[in-house]
Amino acid sequence: MQYCKSIVSAILDRALRRTSSFLVFILLLTIATPAMAAAPDTISTLTKMPIVKMKAAFNKRGADVCRKMSSEVRPYIDAICSVLDSTAIYDAQAKARIDKLESRMAQASSPQQKYELWTMLFDEYARLSLKPALDAAQQCEAAALQTGNYSLVAQAILYKVEIYTNCGFFREASEALATIDEERCTQPVRINYLVAAFNLEFENGFYFPRRMSTPNVYYQRMQAYYLQACKMLPKDSWILDDMNVKLNFHLSRYAEAVKWSKRLLKKLSPTSDYYPNALGNLGYNYMGMCEYALAAKYISLSGIEEIRRGSKGYAAARKIAEVAYITGDVTRSYMLINVAMHNAEVFHSRYRYSEIAVSYPKIDSDMYAFVQKQRMRLLVGFGALAVVVMLLCGAILKVVRQSRKLHRQKSLIEHQVESLSDKSRQIEDINARLLEAGHIKEAVLGQLIVASANHQSAIEKLRKEVLRRLTIKDYDGLRAVFDQQRGEAFDTLYSLDNMLLMLYPDFPEKFNSLLHEENRVTPRSDERFTTEMRIFALIRLGITKNDDLARSLNYSVNTIKSYKTRVLNASLYEKDEFYKRLMA
Repeated sequence: MQYCKSIVSAILDRALRRTSSFLVFILLLTIATPAMAAAPDTISTLTKMPIVKMKAAFNKRGADVCRKMSSEVRPYIDAICSVLDSTAIYDAQAKARIDKLESRMAQASSPQQKYELWTMLFDEYARLSLKPALDAAQQCEAAALQTGNYSLVAQAILYKVEIYTNCGFFREASEALATIDEERCTQPVRINYLVAAFNLEFENGFYFPRRMSTPNVYYQRMQAYYLQACKMLPKDSWILDDMNVKLNFHLSRYAEAVKWSKRLLKKLSPTSDYYPNALGNLGYNYMGMCEYALAAKYISLSGIEEIRRGSKGYAAARKIAEVAYITGDVTRSYMLINVAMHNAEVFHSRYRYSEIAVSYPKIDSDMYAFVQKQRMRLLVGFGALAVVVMLLCGAILKVVRQSRKLHRQKSLIEHQVESLSDKSRQIEDINARLLEAGHIKEAVLGQLIVASANHQSAIEKLRKEVLRRLTIKDYDGLRAVFDQQRGEAFDTLYSLDNMLLMLYPDFPEKFNSLLHEENRVTPRSDERFTTEMRIFALIRLGITKNDDLARSLNYSVNTIKSYKTRVLNASLYEKDEFYKRLMA
């Protein structure tokens, strides 16, 4: 496909010049044959299978039949397109063959050797282009004249007739053919003369309007040459079979032409020069029968053989392009018709130009319509895509906004959750403190009840002793009674220490751990708390005011402040950290 694309690119670069050439050609054709537009009977053999009518007839077969046949045709189009990708390789091989022959030509000494080498060069150039092929034919003629063999001279002239005919220069071919003295030629050359004259009439019959002259002079001349050949050739000659193919094709008897084509192919070697032409003619006759799958098969095989031989003068590209167009493959039809146009330009064949001119405008028009349709679809697709993109952008914008909103709500929820967690921790702390306070209350209440009971018992005992002393009027012993009534029941600090130890059993040790080792205090044997311990135990209990502490311990406020200052100075920590650890 790369070769095809490069061909199409080259064609498009010269599109304006080609379009002008087509317009000039059609104008000249219209001027030269005005009767063509006047009556259907004057259409040329070249246009007797118009692709527009054939496509219309193909479409009438029904969608299923068309689809089936199109699928059958597609592999053959694929095959020739695949081989076209390797055109550069085959062209290089052809050039190598030519270079080799030209190298041998430089070493040739006799006219006979030169004639033979120019003949082989003509065979190579006849596939490539008009001018080098014509030059080779003229060189053949010059070498033949040196040999003095007229049959070789006539054969060289026949080479010119062949290349003129293939390129559509029918007048020049006819003039060259008229210079040959048939009577002086050997029988093989006379047979070649008949074949050349037959082919000239056959090809001219394509170009000239049919039925403009009555009777059909081209068919009559072809028939005459055929009859002459029958006298000189055996009945099973492939040349006669080929003539029968062309006679029947000329009369649009395609089924009969197919029979003769099959017979011809059986006699030809696949390596022979004419084998690709026979394949192409079989395919073209199948095309006339509207058997497009078979037509594509043989036309494709013909084109592949020609491409592999490095040819540029083959008609298969144009024919397969028409089959592709009829069966609905417009894009590859356009590509293949441009390959045919490129080949015609390289080959310098006005005959190929005229063949292509019949199909090219319609294929080009449909390709343009197809491209416009595709462009419209692309525009609609791009429009729809743009709408989708806009909607998608709107959706993305909305999602982003919603995401931001959700993010804010999430942050708010997280903040609220964190706040609730803090409150929950505060509640838990409060509950713990309440629980601790409850325990403290319980302990203090129990201790107070016990202390109160002991105090009441001591008071009752004191009352009885006082009454007893008063009864006996022992006034001196009464004073001694009051002095003796001391101890646990009347010692408030003792009761306080008991309550504090009940609440904080390890307080003395923990309190000392907050002080420097040299400043730590130890209660006396008859004490449970030192004064410092007792003050800070009450602070731990929640009595923090100096006045409250002084009243609780029966100390002065200054005494309380003095003890607190002394302890803070002896502490391992700063004031705030000390109290924090104390409360822990």
